[in-house]
Amino acid sequence: MPVSESSEITVKLISPALVLPEPPAGDAERKPPPLHVGEGVVAQWEGADESGFDLEALGRDGKLNWVCSIPRQGKVNLLLSWEVVAPARLAIEGL
Repeated sequence: MPVSESSEITVKLISPALVLPEPPAGDAERKPPPLHVGEGVVAQWEGADESGFDLEALGRDGKLNWVCSIPRQGKVNLLLSWEVVAPARLAIEGL
């Protein structure tokens, strides 16, 4: 998904409804759980399933993974949507 390089522009992930986890208290590593979005389909932030992931960087690059179990000759529809909010006066380039 797109990532804003400006503090005036925010990008919010709508679907799948992944959220960024709060930093854990102390030294505990808190692994965000994958989000079940359909039968045999989960979404998760890129790198969240790796050991030693950087919680502060998780999701900041806009990358997420779909993990799907698709039967032979089957198909799955994946919905990825986001919302971009910026002041009306702001000129946006590079879209």
